[in-house]
Amino acid sequence: MERERARLLVCIVLGGFILPFSLGNAVAGQKNIRLVGQLGGHCAAICVEGNYAYAGEGPNLTILDVSTPSSPKRIGRLLLQGEVKGIVVSGDLAYVANGGNGLQIVDVRNPSRPALVGSCETPGFAWWVAVSERRAYVASGIGGLQIVDISRPSSPAICGFYKTPGRSFGLCVSGSLVYVADESSLQILDVSRSSPTCVGSVPTSGSAYRVCVSGGMAFVAANRGGLQIIDVRDPSRPSLRSVCDAVGSAGDVCVLGPLAYAACWDGGVQIVDVSNPSRPNLRGAFRTLGYAAAVYVSGALAYVADWRRGVQILDVSDPSRPALLGCYDNPMPPMDLGVRVSGHTAYLPSREAGLQIVDVSLPSSPTLRGSWPGKANDVDVSGTLAYVAAGAYGLQIVDAGQPSRPRLVGTYPARGEALGVRLSGKSAYVAEGNGGLRIIDVSRPSSPTLRGEYPAAESAQSVAVVDKTAYVAARYQGLLIVDVSDPSSPTLRGSYKGENISRSPFQDVCVRGNLAYAVCEGRNGGLMIIDVGNPLRPRPLGSLKMPGEANRVYLSGDLAYVTDWFGVQVVDVSNPGSPTLCASYSDASGFSGVHAIGNLVYVGSDSGLWVFELPDGLVGKPSGAPANARQ
Repeated sequence: MERERARLLVCIVLGGFILPFSLGNAVAGQKNIRLVGQLGGHCAAICVEGNYAYAGEGPNLTILDVSTPSSPKRIGRLLLQGEVKGIVVSGDLAYVANGGNGLQIVDVRNPSRPALVGSCETPGFAWWVAVSERRAYVASGIGGLQIVDISRPSSPAICGFYKTPGRSFGLCVSGSLVYVADESSLQILDVSRSSPTCVGSVPTSGSAYRVCVSGGMAFVAANRGGLQIIDVRDPSRPSLRSVCDAVGSAGDVCVLGPLAYAACWDGGVQIVDVSNPSRPNLRGAFRTLGYAAAVYVSGALAYVADWRRGVQILDVSDPSRPALLGCYDNPMPPMDLGVRVSGHTAYLPSREAGLQIVDVSLPSSPTLRGSWPGKANDVDVSGTLAYVAAGAYGLQIVDAGQPSRPRLVGTYPARGEALGVRLSGKSAYVAEGNGGLRIIDVSRPSSPTLRGEYPAAESAQSVAVVDKTAYVAARYQGLLIVDVSDPSSPTLRGSYKGENISRSPFQDVCVRGNLAYAVCEGRNGGLMIIDVGNPLRPRPLGSLKMPGEANRVYLSGDLAYVTDWFGVQVVDVSNPGSPTLCASYSDASGFSGVHAIGNLVYVGSDSGLWVFELPDGLVGKPSGAPANARQ
């Protein structure tokens, strides 16, 4: 079966928001950047066996000692190459649905040192896994159901499949039947023979995402469709018994006895009495610290994978009053706006958590050292000083000489909202959205002063500076070329909008010599290379669409690094008229910001910091970022 060539999105409502999930690799054959280190990550999967909880934490399989539920402790971790979507433990092995990397089999006999023993690439995108006897059953998105022979864990192999009509997100095995949550329906498949057959199906409202079977009933977490209870006592004639929409948007479900536990994103965990399947009754609820993505129940304890806040353990002995017993918190808040690396330190801005300071002296094990609170949209660094574009708070200058105790040394208020910042000489150039471009003298960091401004840049997102010219990515105004030879009176020299400006606003830019490398959002956007040698008449040279909506660009040698919602793309720009995609990583979501040093690529995302290593064939290209390249 052909591997997915285009990413798809499934939208899950978080309160009034829509959370997109990636469903596959953006470009087949291009995912050749190796993930070598990561900090933080979405927690989207949970499984418990004995005294250990196995959680998906971004691309990590994290093992927690939960023998004392009030104080779970991490004792082991294994970095995989994609986000962990589903986990099941059987004996000494953990089976992991690993997104675009298919099925991973991990030896967990020693929980402190989990080890990869085998893997099997599956068509589509591995969302969920279940194990029965010598078979693993994988829900593979548009790849449907994939059946993997695991009799030899070191060399698992696909031994069967069934192409479901929709996208398979979850499944449950009961005897010779596999129940598949297949987007808009529940599919019931007979897998007793080498070629699975469909024996029954029933449509679902919402998006069928997870399924659990108990007592002749299939309980489907159907996102907007709530919790749906389907009578499957006759698999050939399944029928809807009831819908419990009181739970809200259900993303996962676990059933124990007469109670169903639904993970409902910003609605937390909802506990439903299903002793009468025709009339489910809400018994209790617990609002988790972030977004409840998955739930596993054992005895009187519910283990919750919280999208933003790690693992939470609830006492559900009294279903009407569930209570928090303990939690393992995610060590890294979402870093959704960029990254800047200086020496052995990475600086990551976040709208929610301010500036995070990370030690990357060991790329395989980045470590959070400190943070500066508030809002951070962008950052540039000089020495131990971090210059933060802090939204409505303007420019903030933070001394990070002692990373564990950063201190504010100076500020300059914003007229609009500080979105981007770039240092050049003794000045900080700040893109302030509708406040335009502002030039701030930072020769005395404790008392920065305004040197000049160009308010006509009404949608300034980011800025790059070369010699005495500032290049401003200004959304629908395009790329603005501003003469700053007299900082007190900046003047517009020229601009470039391109042919699709109404659908592809300019978001970021870096410049080297006479060439500007800009990224534009939208389906018609991507990387655009513009000749700015004559500022009065800038002209396009080449362009390349990205798999997703591009948001940041960084230039190093002959390579441009572009982040989009789906990952990081590496583009050979040695021929500006014909940029070529030469490497990529497209197995995660929320990437926004990139910095490359040598063969290492640092990416900030809403799931933490990711560190990649380029393949050997690209390392030999000239490296070392130009002075004006933005993060």
